[in-house]
Amino acid sequence: MNLKAKLQNEIDNLNILQDKSLKAKLIITRYIYLRLGELFDFDARYYFANLKEKMAMLSNKVDKDNITKNTLICTEWSHLYKSLLQDYGINAHIINKFFSDGTRHSFVKIELEDYLIHADFSGKNLDYVDMKFGLPTNDFYILKDEEKQRNLLQDIDKLLNYKRDVNTLDILHTIKKELQKENLTEEEYVFKAIKAIETILNFPRSNVNFASGNEYLGALADFFLPRKYYFKFVNYYDLEKNTYIQIALIIVNQETYYYCYRPINGYYKFYAVSLEKVKNIMHNYQTDNDYILRKKIYK
Repeated sequence: MNLKAKLQNEIDNLNILQDKSLKAKLIITRYIYLRLGELFDFDARYYFANLKEKMAMLSNKVDKDNITKNTLICTEWSHLYKSLLQDYGINAHIINKFFSDGTRHSFVKIELEDYLIHADFSGKNLDYVDMKFGLPTNDFYILKDEEKQRNLLQDIDKLLNYKRDVNTLDILHTIKKELQKENLTEEEYVFKAIKAIETILNFPRSNVNFASGNEYLGALADFFLPRKYYFKFVNYYDLEKNTYIQIALIIVNQETYYYCYRPINGYYKFYAVSLEKVKNIMHNYQTDNDYILRKKIYK
C-alpha cells in the first residue's frame, strides 16, 4: 500500500491544503493520527520476542510509499507518523523513553506555532484500539491550556466526523428486543447474539461508550447473553504469520459453543468452529499464560 499517496488523496478531499492557518495544520496532524490508528494494529510479536529480537524490531522502519504489513510497534509508528507530518511541513520529533534492559518506548511531539502536541499511538491508553471504535483518544493532546485544547480537539473531531452521532445503546436494545421476539433454541440464540455483536463491532466509528478490546467484547456479551451464559476469550498468536485469532467460549447448561474472532484492519468477523478445530489449535499452540497462547515452532 502506498500510504503516502492514500493519505494525500484523503487530505486533498478535506479541501484545506490552501489554508495555511494553524487550525488547518492541526486538522492535518489530527487526521493522520486518527487514520494510522484505524489502519494499523500493534505488532503482537513484540510481546513474545527475546531481547535480541526486540532490539531488531525497534530498529526497523517502514516505507510509507510501500507498506507491506498492518501491524506496527511504537518506534515504527513514530517514524511513520513523523515522516507523514513532514510531507505537510509540520515539525515533529521522536521522543524515546529508555528502559533498563535497553529497550525503549517511542512517541511523537509536534510543534505547531505556540502549540506542543503529545501523540502516542500505543501508549498506556492504547489509542490505536479506541480509534477503531471512534472512542475519545487519551494520548493525543496539547501540552497546555487543557480546557481550551479539549474544546479545540472536539471541534476538529466534529469537523472530521470522527465520532458518529449514533446512540449505540438504543441500537443495542433494539437488536436485543428483536432477538427475544424469536422462538430460538439455545444454540440459535447464541449464534444470533454473536452475529449481533459482530454487527455492532463493524459499525464504522461507533460511539460505544464502553472500554475497548476484550473488555468491550465482554460488555457486549454480557448485554446480549443472559446471566446463565459463561463467556470468555482465549487469544492465539501465530508468530510466523504475525496474525492472531481469538476463540470465544460460550457455555450454557454445560454445553460449550466456540466461535473464532478475527480483527483485520478494523473489521471484525465471528464464525462458528467445532471442538475438534479448537483442540487442533490448542495442540499447535503453547501456553504463554492462561489467556494467551502462541504458536509452537517445531525445529
